[in-house]
Amino acid sequence: MSKKIYGGYNPIGYVSSREGWVSSSNSFIFSFENDQDIYNEKIGRVIVANYSVTDACEKYFFCFGNHLYITRQNLYLSNPGFYNDIFNIFYDDHFELPIEEIEVFSVAKK
Repeated sequence: MSKKIYGGYNPIGYVSSREGWVSSSNSFIFSFENDQDIYNEKIGRVIVANYSVTDACEKYFFCFGNHLYITRQNLYLSNPGFYNDIFNIFYDDHFELPIEEIEVFSVAKK
């Protein structure tokens, strides 16, 4: 069982009625090498805001610039150049990882 944690932050929220990409200069992706060391993180800031987030695609649960996305029961990591590369993946290559656990959080203003 892997102890790595992958995630992303999207300040816009998810509304599946949108079409295509949504722009956000505040989105980012992150990873932790293990679930016990919160100080050893990597953060990839968005480089091309126009391709920061999409949730309009039927085949993805979520998608952060095609760097970090879920399809079916797998997590995909890639590097198309829309975020800083924190996964050390060659441009346009990708890794497929089985998902062991998933958590989604929503922050709401009071």
